Amino acid sequence: RAAKFLHNNGLCNEGDRKDIRTLLLDVTSSMVAPSRGGVIPRRAHQYTRHFIKIRPNLKTFFDQISELYEVQIYTAGTRDYAFKVSDLLSRYMVGAKDEEEMMSLRENIKCLENKLASMEKDHDKKENNPEEPHKNVEGNLSTEQKSTDNEENSNAPPRKRVKFSDECLSSKGDTLRMQLRGKREILMEAEKLEASARILRQQLFGSRIISRTDVGDLGRDVKDLKRAFPCGGVMSAVVDDREDVWANAKENISGRAGEPPLNLLLVKPYHCKSFTDAGYADVNNVSGSDLSRSDVSLPEEDEQLLWTADILTRLHKSYYAYHKMESTKSVPDILGEMRRNVLRDRPTNILLSGIVPIHGKMKGRPQVLRYAEELGAKVFTECKPEVTHLVCNREGTLKFNWAMKKPKCVVVRTAWLMKCLWSLKRISEDSFMFHVPENPTTESENTDASSDDDFEAELEKEMFG
Repeated sequence: RAAKFLHNNGLCNEGDRKDIRTLLLDVTSSMVAPSRGGVIPRRAHQYTRHFIKIRPNLKTFFDQISELYEVQIYTAGTRDYAFKVSDLLSRYMVGAKDEEEMMSLRENIKCLENKLASMEKDHDKKENNPEEPHKNVEGNLSTEQKSTDNEENSNAPPRKRVKFSDECLSSKGDTLRMQLRGKREILMEAEKLEASARILRQQLFGSRIISRTDVGDLGRDVKDLKRAFPCGGVMSAVVDDREDVWANAKENISGRAGEPPLNLLLVKPYHCKSFTDAGYADVNNVSGSDLSRSDVSLPEEDEQLLWTADILTRLHKSYYAYHKMESTKSVPDILGEMRRNVLRDRPTNILLSGIVPIHGKMKGRPQVLRYAEELGAKVFTECKPEVTHLVCNREGTLKFNWAMKKPKCVVVRTAWLMKCLWSLKRISEDSFMFHVPENPTTESENTDASSDDDFEAELEKEMFG
């Protein structure tokens, strides 16, 4: 189905794709949730078994972006791992079986063929060699030995000799033939879908893979745009769940020192709870940090790929709108503008509480502070009347108690800000708001919170200059 979609939209001919921008795509924890679940029996020296959970809405994502971008995989995994994942994604999109299912289906067919061949061979042998009378197999046993054997077997229950009639054998053979015919039809259809998946994989990804097999510094938590684009990659977009690996690159063409390039689209890390509960190990590098996970979990569907597809569509449209006006704007410039417009539709003055790290040395601005500023909000370091939002993770701090009493000040969890960042849209605060506690904590009861606030104020004043 996905291959037909691409063909109908003229994506089979690379020469017709004149307006394609490049999309560097991370797969681990961005598109799929992989885990290592042990080795395959009797093949431990060859294979390691991985379990892959595909992120919801993946087919819709590729249907929307495949005609706008040329996709290139950039992963910290090996080249074999990247190829297997791209193959699995293509199989999933066309509805094909995976390799293990195809192998199992072929083994079942082979087993049925062997059973049927054995049955037909026995039937032919019986027809060519009519059954002869049973021979005396007792040989030269003595009379005394025969009598002893008869006495020992006299108390044993009589044995029943089971014989299958020709009609019964014929019926069993017909059943096997029907099963074999059905399995072969399933295999034929599965092989057609498998061929479609191979075509789709070539069209979507081709040989465009950058892995740690190709680039040594990926093992040191570094991803660099110059590995794919020596001139800097200002006409490309990047989708990844980790921003630290991009921030670790030297001389990024956009963004501040120690911060990721502006053409990075950060996505929420994708995890599979079943893998975690089973104790399966992560594959490759750890996933990116999710600042919303410390919040109270809210039942929700994973919409990240729908958000990302929408962002990439808007980016493509904006890029060529500027191009038609003969204006030169790079992808980082356009994405920076899109981010700043998220919270600028109405005044958004943010105060942070309890979410700025107080230990360790940081490169650049603290994450949440940077996210708020990039989204167009004005960040305050003190409790002032102009504050419209308090972003925090817990109750009881001095800023929290102050904001809960202030009219027209919304107190929200960090997940609200993160969702705005992941979707590049203003998300309603309703699902993320704190409610007035029945027994609010007093200042004397929460000295730790007070010290945290003091530290944050000093740090934020230092960051703002």
